[in-house]
Amino acid sequence: MEHEHGNGDAAPRAPLGEQERLRLATADWMRSFRWTVWATPSFAHAVTRRYALHAVRAWLRKISRESYAIVSLERGPSGLLWHPHALVGGIPRSPLVAGFVGGLWRHGNVEVAPYDRRLDHPGTSSGASWYLTKTGTDAVEILGSPIVYRPRRRGGGSAAQRE
Repeated sequence: MEHEHGNGDAAPRAPLGEQERLRLATADWMRSFRWTVWATPSFAHAVTRRYALHAVRAWLRKISRESYAIVSLERGPSGLLWHPHALVGGIPRSPLVAGFVGGLWRHGNVEVAPYDRRLDHPGTSSGASWYLTKTGTDAVEILGSPIVYRPRRRGGGSAAQRE
């Protein structure tokens, strides 16, 4: 079953146009940060784009002073209701964190899932990062100060200490 934001296995099928290349570069740039959850909050009533972004900022402050996000706002199927999609980081990885983060959203429903880097492959047109660019790169907002992802080394110590 494929997730809303892709299964990570798809690759571009046709030559990419200028917009798609920009989307791919933006998605790859987003993949360079440390993410914890993928969230799709919604609102119980119609709100403006500005209010939706304000609500996401307030939500991030409730989560943690260190939290950050990359957010894309889009209109739902009716074309009237704004809803955000967000990659959120700056919070601890834990099986309980998705429930905690979701419980702080007070404006309507929210879907929160742990971010899985394995489903968000660089250079592909799939995954959460690509999904955020689906309405164009100008719809993407950076909230807070994202931290660059650096995989942890196994075995402890630096390379120089092991030599």
